[in-house]
Amino acid sequence: MKKLLTSALLALTVVTSAQLGAEVIGSDERSHVVSTHVYPYRAIGLIQADKATCTATLIDKTHVVTAAHCLFDVQENKQWKRNPYFIPGKNGSAHGPFGVYQIKRAYVDKRYIRQAKKLKPVALAKYNAQSNAEFHSFLTDALDLDIAIAELDRPVAKRIGFMELKTVDQKSLAPYIHLTGYPSDKTLHTQWTTHCQSSWDEDHSPMGDTLVHKCDTSPGMSGAVAYVKDFDDKYYAVGLFSVGTMSHNFATPFDNNLRERLIGWKNGIEDDQTMVHSFQHEKYHNVHLVNECRFPVYAAINYKNLNGEWVTSGWRQLDGGESAYVASTKEKAFYVYAKSAGDPIMEWTGSDKVEKIGSSKHAKKYGLKRVKVDYEIYTPVYHNFNC
Repeated sequence: MKKLLTSALLALTVVTSAQLGAEVIGSDERSHVVSTHVYPYRAIGLIQADKATCTATLIDKTHVVTAAHCLFDVQENKQWKRNPYFIPGKNGSAHGPFGVYQIKRAYVDKRYIRQAKKLKPVALAKYNAQSNAEFHSFLTDALDLDIAIAELDRPVAKRIGFMELKTVDQKSLAPYIHLTGYPSDKTLHTQWTTHCQSSWDEDHSPMGDTLVHKCDTSPGMSGAVAYVKDFDDKYYAVGLFSVGTMSHNFATPFDNNLRERLIGWKNGIEDDQTMVHSFQHEKYHNVHLVNECRFPVYAAINYKNLNGEWVTSGWRQLDGGESAYVASTKEKAFYVYAKSAGDPIMEWTGSDKVEKIGSSKHAKKYGLKRVKVDYEIYTPVYHNFNC
């Protein structure tokens, strides 16, 4: 194949999918998946851990494949992320059509964690020439290991389906691949898909054998699989999205060795380079309020705190498109009120409860709307204010 980028140029332009590594190349050719309840889109879901979101794909009823950095924080505290969960077929602000699943265990490569812990935070937070040597070393030594198998707390419904992992090499690579996930530059928690030509690069990628493609991506797509539709009309995962440049994006192919290792992990088989981490999940909901309008709104919430007391918190300004954590509760319901900051004048109110909001001197009574939490497990909860 033609020489895409020299090694020196790659060292200067490659960024990780944990940061800006996902790239829209040329015009944006992604399509919004409206019917996420249809296969294969229902086998692809959202991972949320701490404040970050990623993409993952079911490979059987109890395991998903994703990127290791979706579960281990390589940018800031170099620790395992808290309370990770998976929602297959997540579709915007609506609850997952197939339920919410806690991630209870992850299988990763020890070498990836070891290399990530050595990397200075500035190397990922802000790429510059001074961090080039260390950053490029991380790319070449560890990024092809940025893969994890995550075990769910219970099986998903059989009808959801999953994607089998398929071995791919230079001769068997299909001319087109599909990429589907949850890009952060689109409406919160919406699924988008695209397809594009792919090729094999074994000479000029810093990761070695690599799938090179121009499928449009962005942060949030980390952990998405590159998949193909084979002659039997079935979908197969052939690689995992890893990094991007200004001109090309890359995926780590599932060669025979990697495929066998991932299958071993999902069957509980460890080798001497395997690290297994068990997650401890909090026993309460973290409530987030989301402003889906273009203008600021002021919001208030009435909830039972972790001490068992009903409290009212307000006002919280939410700028257009902003999502903010506001409360933690064990209750299956809370109450909200919001109003716009100016023109157009809008109000999100209800008659389920009346509470005083504001400082004691200027507090006024407002009608609040009850929001039911119907998740069967403790997970972050998002309530949207729509225009």
